[in-house]
Amino acid sequence: MSQGRKRKNSGRVTLADVAKLAGVGSMTVSRALRTPELVSEGLRSRIDAAVAQLGYLPNKAAGALASSSSDIIAVILPSLTEFATNEMMLALKSVLEPAGYQLIFTASNYDSMEEEKQVRALLQHSPAALILPGTPHTPQALKYIKNINLPVVEISALTHAPIHINVGVDHHASAYQLTKFLYMKGYRQIGFIGAYTNFGRFAMRLAGWQKAMLDHNLASHRLVLGLPQASFSVGADCLISTLERWPDLDAVICSHSELAAGLILEANKRGIKLPEQLAVATFDDPNLCNTLQPSLTTVDIPYAEVGKEAAQCLLDALNLSQREQVIKSIGFRIKTRAST
Repeated sequence: MSQGRKRKNSGRVTLADVAKLAGVGSMTVSRALRTPELVSEGLRSRIDAAVAQLGYLPNKAAGALASSSSDIIAVILPSLTEFATNEMMLALKSVLEPAGYQLIFTASNYDSMEEEKQVRALLQHSPAALILPGTPHTPQALKYIKNINLPVVEISALTHAPIHINVGVDHHASAYQLTKFLYMKGYRQIGFIGAYTNFGRFAMRLAGWQKAMLDHNLASHRLVLGLPQASFSVGADCLISTLERWPDLDAVICSHSELAAGLILEANKRGIKLPEQLAVATFDDPNLCNTLQPSLTTVDIPYAEVGKEAAQCLLDALNLSQREQVIKSIGFRIKTRAST
C-alpha cells in the first residue's frame, strides 16, 4: 500500500456547521437535504443559504472507516481529446497508478461552471486529491475545495494565485516569445486566430501576443476569436475570410495546432505560397506538425514532463501530509520549421 494513503482529511464543513448557521437541528438539515419535500419552504431556504455560504458537501464516503483514506485521485481537465491533455493524462497515470492510486478523469469542456459542478460531485466522494487545470475557477468551486482541505494540483498553466501545487508553463511568455520570433524574422502584420480564448491558457496566449505586438509598436487588431472549435475544418474556413479582411497579413499565430494545420492545407489547395505569402505558427507539437507541407513552426511544450512533475509533487504532498505551496515552472522552446 502506498504511503500516500496515510493522509486523513481535516477541516471539512460538517452537517452540524450548517445546522448552527441555519439555526436548526442537524436532523432537520439532514431531512432537508435527503427529502426536501418534507421540510417547509422557509426552512429549506435558510438551510440552502447556509449550505451555499459554507460550501457544504455531503460526504458520500462517510460509511468508510475514519482511519481509511481514499485511493482515488479526481482529475478535471478542459478536454480529454486534445494532444496536450492526452500527454498529461498518460504521464499522471505512469506515476500515480504504480503508487497505488486510481485516477478518475473528466472534462469541463472549457466551461468554468461545468468545472464547478464536477468539483462538487467529485469531492462528495472524498478523493485523496484533486487535479485541475491552472486556470481561473469559480468562487464557489474554490469554496468547496477550501472546505474539504485536500491536496490540490493545478496543472498545465502557471496561475497567479495557486491553491496548493501548481506545475505548468508560462503560456503568456510562450506567445510573447513566438510573436517576437516572427518579428525578428521580419514579419510586421501578425494576426492571431483563436478558439476557446476566454479560457485559461488560450487567454494567456492571446494576451502574450497582444503585449508583444504593442511592445514592438505593431498594430494588434488582426484578430479572429470566438471560433466554435479547434479543428482542421474551422482552420481551413478561416483562411480566405481572414485574408479578405486583412490582405496585408503576412503572418498568423493560431491558438491550436489543429487550426494551423487546417489553414496550411487550405492554403496549399488554393495555391497560396507559405511562408512567402503568409507565415503560420502555433503552439504544441503533435506529430502532424512535422509532416505537414510546409512543416509547421510551433512552441514545443513538454506536457509529459508537466504531468510527471505534477504527479511527483502530489505524491510528496500525500506522503508527507503537508499543504505547503509548491510552484514549478516548466520551460518551452520554439521549433522553427518551413512554415515561417
